[in-house]
Amino acid sequence: MTPRRLRYALFATLSLTWACAPDTTARKQPTPEYSYSSPATGNVAHDLLLTKTPDVRTMFLAKVVASSGDRCTGTKAFFMGLNPKDNEAYWSVGCTNGKSYEVAIKADATGHTSVVDCAIMKAMADVDCFVKMDSQQHRPPRTKKQMKADIDRLPPAARKEMMDRLREQ
Repeated sequence: MTPRRLRYALFATLSLTWACAPDTTARKQPTPEYSYSSPATGNVAHDLLLTKTPDVRTMFLAKVVASSGDRCTGTKAFFMGLNPKDNEAYWSVGCTNGKSYEVAIKADATGHTSVVDCAIMKAMADVDCFVKMDSQQHRPPRTKKQMKADIDRLPPAARKEMMDRLREQ
């Protein structure tokens, strides 16, 4: 073998060795809000949503709101909590139009969702969006006067929607 061929063979071997060697540079791993080793919540759709990045969650929840008939391009998403009785997951999503919505994800096989405007949620149930459910449980009961004041502050379309929802129950 000539020295020139030996040199090319050596360079080819080194290149191949370097290309196949494991990358040992330290990389900072993102810390997800959801740990894959955490136990499942019993709500498959919610568990799947937790594995996604915050941007993907926001986009997904905004599409759920849009599918209910309201225009929404998501700006932020917030996990409010789980209902311990039925594992229903509650999320808040803010939209570029300034409105916010509460999205409930049922713990059934298909992850059915329901969407409620945050203003209606506040008037009907005194539940604030973008606040953990645990911190809202210790409030004193609201008076009828307080609930009426919240309802009166709603825009006419939201007031009509709320009244229609109350009639459905």
